[in-house]
Amino acid sequence: MISRIIKRDINSLHVKNAYETIVANIELGARDELKSKMFLVTSCNPKEGKSTITKGLGLYSSRTSMKTIIVACDLRSREDSKHQLLKPSPGLVECLEGETTPTEVIERMGENLYYLPRGRKTQNQTKLFMSDEFDKLLALLKDTYDLILLDGPSLNDGPDSVVISAKSKGVILVISTGVTTFKQIGDAMEQFESAGAEIVGAVLNKASR
Repeated sequence: MISRIIKRDINSLHVKNAYETIVANIELGARDELKSKMFLVTSCNPKEGKSTITKGLGLYSSRTSMKTIIVACDLRSREDSKHQLLKPSPGLVECLEGETTPTEVIERMGENLYYLPRGRKTQNQTKLFMSDEFDKLLALLKDTYDLILLDGPSLNDGPDSVVISAKSKGVILVISTGVTTFKQIGDAMEQFESAGAEIVGAVLNKASR
């Protein structure tokens, strides 16, 4: 369960307050237009904590009665799922390749919280995100959920997050203390700007209190 994954964070008051503040800002912005209900969460480098942040945002948004779904868009992840002993569950890849439907693979993680796993490994990541099938999937999710969090790959892993950003309201950039450089942040801003996307927020992760 997602709630178990970030259980220690929930018990930390300053982390709890940080999540609640971000979710409150997202909820206020989501009242403006339909597109604003969908955000890409990414980072400049792998292992900066973007997926953990995404799960935390998903959990806290669901507690505000926002029907929330996390979409695992990091198809370039170097890690296999720690929770699957045999093979990955069908998910995003299979949906985009026409082998299944979102209804069949979306998992309910808790009250108001849902998850679309990434599915099997593929070599056609960028092509899938540029496809009409991906656009149709996002349109379907917009009609069903109040908040869509796209957990994308890091920018250093390829162009996928830049492609995805053009389809979302904006980008939440996870910055890791001692890892992310100012140059990388500047480069990220330029890449998203060239795609017509905007960094609407940043989360400083792994910072000491």
